[in-house]
Amino acid sequence: MNKSSMIFLSVLLMLAVYGIATTISDTTSSFDGDTVFSGDITGNSDLSIGGNIEGSNITADMIGNVYYVDVGDVEDLRKAFALSEYSNIIIQLPEGLFDIGDNGIELFSNTTVFGSGWKTIIKGNVGNGANGGVLYSTEKKITNIILKDLTIDGNSNSSGIHITHTENYPVQNLEFNHLQIKNSFFAGMHLKGVSNVLITNCLIEDVVQQHAIYLRRVKDFTIKNNIFKNTQANGLWIASCQTGDIENNKIYNSNSQSIQVGGSKDIKILSNYILNSSDIGISVTTDGSTVSHRIKSNNNIIYNTSGHCIRYTGTFGGSVLGNSLHSCGEDGVFINANMITTDNNIIWTTLDDGIEYSSSAVYGSIGNGNIIYDETDKEIVLNGCQAIDVITKYDVIDGGTFSTGFFRNNGDYEFLNGGIKNITSLDVVGNIQASGNLTSDNYFSGDGTQGMTGSCGAATTLTIKDGLIVGCT
Repeated sequence: MNKSSMIFLSVLLMLAVYGIATTISDTTSSFDGDTVFSGDITGNSDLSIGGNIEGSNITADMIGNVYYVDVGDVEDLRKAFALSEYSNIIIQLPEGLFDIGDNGIELFSNTTVFGSGWKTIIKGNVGNGANGGVLYSTEKKITNIILKDLTIDGNSNSSGIHITHTENYPVQNLEFNHLQIKNSFFAGMHLKGVSNVLITNCLIEDVVQQHAIYLRRVKDFTIKNNIFKNTQANGLWIASCQTGDIENNKIYNSNSQSIQVGGSKDIKILSNYILNSSDIGISVTTDGSTVSHRIKSNNNIIYNTSGHCIRYTGTFGGSVLGNSLHSCGEDGVFINANMITTDNNIIWTTLDDGIEYSSSAVYGSIGNGNIIYDETDKEIVLNGCQAIDVITKYDVIDGGTFSTGFFRNNGDYEFLNGGIKNITSLDVVGNIQASGNLTSDNYFSGDGTQGMTGSCGAATTLTIKDGLIVGCT
């Protein structure tokens, strides 16, 4: 359907009483009655009609604040985007290809673009320079951008969307809804210095060099209900960001981390499905020397990683709760960070340990709901960490039968509060202190010094009565 027919049909309602006009061009006209035009409507007019309209030849780029672009008309497409800098318009694109060549289209404030679904395609061959996006903005303090229902094709040498600023948060209010971004070079979506971002219902696939989404210095963001697949590096790389939700996304075939969060604060990674990561499923770490704070990784499903399914390093505060982790190339959960709680995870078929708290882990907590089985090494390992709160019982499935966990400690640390309960064996290399109770009928063995009652020699057996160590031999 051409532009004239689409506009005409959108306003055609015939009633009994008519007003009559001839030709309207480049003006503003208002009609309160039902109106028939025997002449033409041309130009970029504002047309206000209280009744109905019928006409023989209606041609206009705009009806109200909607700018209609003909299929394939790249010059008109650029004109529409440029107009948005000066007027609050909605750009409506039909199905079809807009091949913009090697010159990207700049985004301005108050730009709203609606495609007609993923058969509306904007394709560019822009390259990967400072403005290396099919749609881009660089060092402009833009606000209020909405892009919806279209495809952006980077032709394997351009980012899809590139919006960056060197200052913190001068760019505000971006919404990307139901976009397909494919064949990007550096990133499907590259955002820096932005606040208040919604990315939802998008498909980003086939990224040649780096990530599906790369956020740096972004705050107050939501990434929800998207699919990211076939990325040369990370699915998501979230660097020096704050206050964000990454929820209910599907991430397939990442050549590095599926989700990496570095140097960020108050990020929730919730209910995502991760399949086939060539490195780590979820990695929480530093960004240079900047550590992360309060990162939650809860209720995710991760299957088939070459590295750890979940790894925390260089982090203060956070949780790893309710995840289902399968076929992890290293540990199911590896913690080398402070104040991290691990609980209610199901972990099976790992090539190393189920859960490991390593040497820099301090003041963490391992809860009572973890189910671990079919691991290659140990169910739970405490490797030189300090002040780890071991809470109550672990139901550990090993080879199809329930048994209790096996702990190993390669350094000095102490169990706090709840103490150690229902653990059959603890292999200690170093010193151990316990300020809580130890359940009777268990034994501890290993080299070094153990206990609350003084020093014991190597290869000792601790005598436990009524939950307390009362001697050693």
